[in-house]
Amino acid sequence: AFLPFGFFLPIISRRSKKWYNTVMLGFGFSLMLETLQLIFRVGSFDVDDLLLNTLGGMAGYGLYRLFVRYYHQRNQRGKESGETT
Repeated sequence: AFLPFGFFLPIISRRSKKWYNTVMLGFGFSLMLETLQLIFRVGSFDVDDLLLNTLGGMAGYGLYRLFVRYYHQRNQRGKESGETT
């Protein structure tokens, strides 16, 4: 569930273009959700969920970086061959 969080956060926030900001925001958001589950007794506070949600955010950020790299390489090749995009 946190993979889209890690992918879209750098797109909508300049501050999140650095990987460590995205990871820390993902961890903080996950911690907030887990704490709310504990307070309202809607689920269980699980440390594994914190770890897995944070890893999901990191994976999403990794996909974002791959997408940006692919997009820039594709545009660079188009400019070199004289194509208009």
